[in-house]
Amino acid sequence: MDGNGMYDDLPEQEVTFRGRGNSTWNMKKKPYRFKMDKKTEVCGMKKAKSFALIANYIDCSLMRNTVALWLANYLEMPFANHCVPVKVYFNGICKGQYMLTEKTGVGSGSVDIDEEKGMLFEIDSNYDEDYKFAYDLYSHTAVQNGYNNTRTLPVMISDPDLTEIAPALGLTADEYFDTWKNDFSAMLTAVMTTPSTGSLKEYIDIESVVNFFMVNSLSSNHEMRHPKSFKLYKDSLDGVYKFGPVWDFDWAFTFDGREGAPANTPMVDNNGDCGGYTFIKALLSNEEIRTLYQQKWNAFVKDGYPELKAYMEEYATLIEPSAKENGVLWPADYSVDWRLSESSFDFRENFDKLKVWIQQRINYCNEDPNFGLYR
Repeated sequence: MDGNGMYDDLPEQEVTFRGRGNSTWNMKKKPYRFKMDKKTEVCGMKKAKSFALIANYIDCSLMRNTVALWLANYLEMPFANHCVPVKVYFNGICKGQYMLTEKTGVGSGSVDIDEEKGMLFEIDSNYDEDYKFAYDLYSHTAVQNGYNNTRTLPVMISDPDLTEIAPALGLTADEYFDTWKNDFSAMLTAVMTTPSTGSLKEYIDIESVVNFFMVNSLSSNHEMRHPKSFKLYKDSLDGVYKFGPVWDFDWAFTFDGREGAPANTPMVDNNGDCGGYTFIKALLSNEEIRTLYQQKWNAFVKDGYPELKAYMEEYATLIEPSAKENGVLWPADYSVDWRLSESSFDFRENFDKLKVWIQQRINYCNEDPNFGLYR
């Protein structure tokens, strides 16, 4: 790896590459994960063995993830990912611009908690992990008949590997999973049954909820509606659930299947995938959360937004040459009707549209009684 004068170079070494992603793996420009033999500092990020290369194939600005992760770091969300724009070559052939970032999981390079005590969950309609359960939002129980997106939440253990951790605790993987399933279900039941005037502090970290949804609302992250890539973690069974780290902003901002998504729509509404909407609305109707959200949102608009604009200009200047090259390598793609991808070749035009959209989004969230979160 050539640090290009900005970061330390890395010597040539053997690494393991694999594909990553769900729907993104089916796109033409592939996302990857690579793993080294030992923990290594890469581009200023915390030492880790594994890192991700995000393709940003459907992002003609190549900046959606970058903007969202900047805000997560500005809000000082624990374990927020960082991003470094890189050009990737395979066998001497340029594959375009990618975003280098941490692999999200339990470990020193990401969610730095004790893997024998804590747990990283993901609420995701892909429902594809080994240990998972569906939570019925109406009967308030974990159900065994599978995920139904009209009334249940798809909850999965994202990390660590229970088959490795449980034996050290004198348990089977299934026994350890049941313990955490019951604990997570209790938190969900509290959210669904506590009156809006009640407190959820016994179960969840309120500030983490506010930060998590500020990032997702500013970006109008459409993945929340399913939901997908919705991560929470807990340091130990004696602690409280913390929302984050935030992840996956390809399908957000100006894009909702194609470019031109309006800025003045709620992050989620009761249309289609109702499970995510039902849970998010119940959570964000809580008055304690709403009061803190208003305070932090006002502070961001006053002080953080000017910093964000300056950062975006600096980042755009940095990536513009490689963005245009990326656009030549990966031209506009209209081959799939639900994923109409524009090229990054007209980078400045795309960047200007993103800036206008964010200003419109802030104006909308300022005026909307629910901060643009839900209808």
